[in-house]
Amino acid sequence: MATRTRLDTLLLFFEVVNAGSINKASEKLGTPKSTLSRKLRQLEEAMGSVLLIRGPQKLALTDTGRMLYGHAVRIVAEIEDAGLKASELQQEMRGTLRVSLPLDFWMSWIGEAISEFALMHPDLQLEIHNQDRWVDVSAEPYDVAIHLGPIHNQQVPVKRLGAISRGYYAAPSYLDGRALPRRQSDLVDCDCIVHAYQRLDRIWNVARAEDGDAIEIPSRISVNSIGFAQLLALRGIGIALLPDLLCHAEASQGSLIRLALEEEPPALQVSATFIGRRHLPRKTRAFLDFMAAQLERLAIAGP
Repeated sequence: MATRTRLDTLLLFFEVVNAGSINKASEKLGTPKSTLSRKLRQLEEAMGSVLLIRGPQKLALTDTGRMLYGHAVRIVAEIEDAGLKASELQQEMRGTLRVSLPLDFWMSWIGEAISEFALMHPDLQLEIHNQDRWVDVSAEPYDVAIHLGPIHNQQVPVKRLGAISRGYYAAPSYLDGRALPRRQSDLVDCDCIVHAYQRLDRIWNVARAEDGDAIEIPSRISVNSIGFAQLLALRGIGIALLPDLLCHAEASQGSLIRLALEEEPPALQVSATFIGRRHLPRKTRAFLDFMAAQLERLAIAGP
């Protein structure tokens, strides 16, 4: 039990035994049940023995579990003698933070942000997974999941982190010899590259000026990756709705042109879901606040 990770796991074991169930311990600590179960399995593997018997009403300790619990009681007593509580130790900026990021969260920017956060908290272990699907933190072992666009599960706590401005971009080779679109409705006559979530958000729906009826702008190509949409736009295939922060270099070099339409597209909302509103671990709160600050900085910088 010499390493920090083992000490964290031992304290979790202590809290689970005191609570009498993983569910109650999860609620008290603000830690997902799946995380507690995984940590307990790791502890049992390290001890080479089953520690808890999961009964229908309450957990029961095995002989090895009782021995380890007695060891944990003595450690917690020493911690409290030092003026701390086991729950406070859980709030320190160490341990592991598991984060799910959208696959389309633009690696250059998010890589810099994650690197800065890691340097700020050298004792914190980060597990970063990129996903091309919706991640439900109530069912999967993540402390935080960041999402682009609408939230699918309103039953978990949500923090709005910020918004990212967007624009319609095309390569000079595509625009050469064409009449530049002035309004969003002009895109009906263009080759459009549309991301699946943009279609779900009905961003490509516009009202025709002559009758006011909403129409859906057809897509020449549908994709599920913003990075791929940008690549197609760079190759002159058509017009794509892209985050401005993704296109800074291309726009400054002239390889992509941001169309000056009368209607600006809505910003892309960035949110995070997490577990444990009442007992939010300090590491989770620190990560959420950091990401919100980074997105605010980007918003101030502008396109």
